[in-house]
Amino acid sequence: MQWVSRLPESLRQKPLAVIARAAGKALLMVFLPFIILTGLNQYFAETDLSRRIKAERQEMARILSDVSAQAEPVKRFSQAFSNLAALPWPSEAFDRRLKQNFDANPGSIEVFLYDAQGKCLAVPFMPAPPRYVAQKFLEAAIDPALGKKYERFIFQFSGYRSAHVVLNRTPDEIVSIGSSHDRHWGGWFHLKDSAGNFSGHLIVFIGKRLLDKDQLLDDAIVSASSKFGRNYSFGWQDPVHRELIRPESASFSGEAIALVNSMPHGESGFMFNQCPGIKLFADSGTVIVARTVQPVEPAMLFNALAFTIRLLAGLAFLLLTYLLLGIATVSPGLRVRLAALFLYGAGIPLILLIFSGIADRVEREKVLIDGLQQQSVAELTRIDEGLTYEYRRLEGIFRAAMQKGAARPMSEFRESLGDISRLITTFSESVREILVVADNFNLSFTHENPLGKADSKKQSMVHYGEMLLETFRGEFVEKHDKPASTDVKSVISDFGGWLARGLIMGSGRIGMLNMLDSVLPTYVDVFIDDFNHARAMMYIFLSQAGMQRNYLLQVSRLRDRIRGDDQPRFAAMPITSTPFWPSFPKRSTGNESALRRLADQVVRNGLPAHEIAAVGGRNYLLSAVRGNHIDGYVLMLAQPYHIIEQNVSRLNRRMLILSILVILLALVSARITSTMLLRPLENLKTGLVAVSNGDFRVTLEGAAVEEFSSMIASLNRTLVNFQEMQVARSVQETLWPETFLSGDDWHLCGRCVTATELGGDHFDWFVLKDGRVLVVVGDVTGHGIAPAMVQASTKVWLSLLAENAVSAAALLQEINRLHFKYGAKRLYMTCWLGFYTPADGRLDFASAGHPYPLVLRPDAEPEDLTLPGMPLGVRAKPIIGSGQRMLAPGESLILYTDGLVETTSANGQMLGFDGFQKVCARAAALAPAEMVNFIIAAANAWGPQNDDQTVIVLKRFMSGEPDASE
Repeated sequence: MQWVSRLPESLRQKPLAVIARAAGKALLMVFLPFIILTGLNQYFAETDLSRRIKAERQEMARILSDVSAQAEPVKRFSQAFSNLAALPWPSEAFDRRLKQNFDANPGSIEVFLYDAQGKCLAVPFMPAPPRYVAQKFLEAAIDPALGKKYERFIFQFSGYRSAHVVLNRTPDEIVSIGSSHDRHWGGWFHLKDSAGNFSGHLIVFIGKRLLDKDQLLDDAIVSASSKFGRNYSFGWQDPVHRELIRPESASFSGEAIALVNSMPHGESGFMFNQCPGIKLFADSGTVIVARTVQPVEPAMLFNALAFTIRLLAGLAFLLLTYLLLGIATVSPGLRVRLAALFLYGAGIPLILLIFSGIADRVEREKVLIDGLQQQSVAELTRIDEGLTYEYRRLEGIFRAAMQKGAARPMSEFRESLGDISRLITTFSESVREILVVADNFNLSFTHENPLGKADSKKQSMVHYGEMLLETFRGEFVEKHDKPASTDVKSVISDFGGWLARGLIMGSGRIGMLNMLDSVLPTYVDVFIDDFNHARAMMYIFLSQAGMQRNYLLQVSRLRDRIRGDDQPRFAAMPITSTPFWPSFPKRSTGNESALRRLADQVVRNGLPAHEIAAVGGRNYLLSAVRGNHIDGYVLMLAQPYHIIEQNVSRLNRRMLILSILVILLALVSARITSTMLLRPLENLKTGLVAVSNGDFRVTLEGAAVEEFSSMIASLNRTLVNFQEMQVARSVQETLWPETFLSGDDWHLCGRCVTATELGGDHFDWFVLKDGRVLVVVGDVTGHGIAPAMVQASTKVWLSLLAENAVSAAALLQEINRLHFKYGAKRLYMTCWLGFYTPADGRLDFASAGHPYPLVLRPDAEPEDLTLPGMPLGVRAKPIIGSGQRMLAPGESLILYTDGLVETTSANGQMLGFDGFQKVCARAAALAPAEMVNFIIAAANAWGPQNDDQTVIVLKRFMSGEPDASE
């Protein structure tokens, strides 16, 4: 239980109180950063999840729009027959695709094929066509001017008198041709052969009676599932059978169906088991739904960040608790303390400020978007209501024309109607027909008959006019007990009494007149002369499409005049895309996929819709509403999104300014602190850099803070010591030989690489008077000035005693005596000393505990010159080993210190004597200087240098071998 005794006294006395207090402090320090970081991560995770759900719902809405289109006969068959017409004809592929369309819609499709000359051909799986009638219809479709000539054939062939005109205006598309016949849709397609040349015509009629709309929707759902089933599930719901979602393959459980059924009206999005879904209404009124197959979750990054925050908070809590208990003491540096101070003093408020700014930015963006959406809807509503102003303008023009005619005498009344007829040409796009009903005549003014003629097709309206005249004059008496009659006038009288009253109440204004087969804007008024007598009734039948086209054209032109980068863009998308209902401001506007998709959504839901989308390479906030007065169009306003971005940028700038102010405050605090505390650190850094660069002459300035002042003074003293050591290094280098030695057949060279500024290795050589060469290598314990002084004294003693030495061993004994008597205590020195006689190669040597030299022999293993011995300075009379050997030609003597053999690799393995011997053996063939460099380089390659490294090579050359000194 020794560890208990190392615990602080307070912890041993009151462990629970101390632990609780330390844990409370640690929790307080960790809690605030943990809450802030967790809140930030959760906020961004929720934002990312909302973005992902929104993106998934947008993608599902796009797919469901395609599903709805495929379930609608016009869009479905237009795509099917456009794809068919793209195939070369005649070909097997064309026939096969045509047969597939027949089989998929039995009894609903009628097809007529023509060759390039317009001859009607038989289709194998259809009854024989009425060729003559079919050919006349094709001629009328090519040239609508033949419509009057072939009117009977056109009606007989198609069921409608104007079908050829509709097909001529919309070639290569399936369009609506009428609703009074089973054939509701038709199309005229041009065919080409495999070479791309014109090869014939294809006329298609599609009947409504045998079309199974449920099957069309099933097919569209199955097709969407085959493409996107990996990510989404699709289905549709019959309003009558809400307990089922079809088709049967749709993977919607009973709970999911109940959730869809319980959705409030107006909501389109739902969540089921974390899988977002969307519910839309098709044009037919059926509900189409989609949901993701897999749950939608935030990016894994946020889960990883949440785990990391919790892990770091837990580790920080445990570490702080451990440190606050006093079990271990940690003294953080000044920079750590300052960093912690700035983190809590400025960092956390800055994080809170940025977080608040980000949240405010998002909310601000939402508010701006919501405001622009409301503004756009209000502006579109005003544009829609502006059509009524156009009606009032026309009413004034029509009323003025009638008053002018009514002021003429009765005898000139019919001739005065010529002024009325000019309205046909003046308002050619808006006015379809003017019908005047008087007592003794009725005239119909049209574009074909601008001078007027009696029109039997308007017989019912004539009777209405006569009834209105009688009513205005007070002559009409409604009979209740009269026999039934099939006379047209009688029927109109019975049926139209209520209509007459309505027309009288609305006379003088443009209103919607229901003519059973169509609803037309109609101006109804009475010619009343100066005697207050009703002369005649006038109906002005307006073109609904023409009125709306003219008005939208005016709106588009007016907005184009004030067009600018910051101005909203106006567009109108027709509910039914036909030549009579073009898009505005240009026909090509209808080709914009984003606008078309949003318009389809409005048509389906009947509610305003909004979307952020790119149109023409720029981002816009799109708002769309279905026209009330302009009921043939979806009105759209595109607000440039950069307006919102500019407003948000202003908020960002404010947040940036506040952030900069906080940062400046922190910087000012850091500046003041650095002036007092950090400048001495810079001085200390300058001193350390000087030490690293070897510039020991630098003197550092003192500091105002006492602690730093003492540190700088200590460093200045160290620099002085280093300067003295640098001088000692210079002196030490003068103790080593300056040049290599060589003779006729021998060469001596060496090198010392110190591990520190002042090393402990010593080597020397010089030539004696008798011609012998003295070679010395040694290693003093330690590094620094003291070992350098030992080396200096050794060199002096060798210089004085070598000439008179009897032997190498005697010389070493004498040096040991001097070192033991006069040298520094406990500074021992291993030493190897040898006399080499160049004349005969004799080597007389002695060793005082130094590593054994190596002799490299040609064609033989290296030889160790093993000698016992004790380092110099250990005792007064140490054991000194000695010996003699002849250095034969071709042999090399390798002297070295232990710094080479003790080199250790990264994995802890020492080079060792065996390894060193192998290195020397590899270098045996090299010149002595190259051998020295090779041995040192090999040791450094084995591992980093951790001690002085010295190598001396004495090589005797064989006869004929070139001397390296040459």
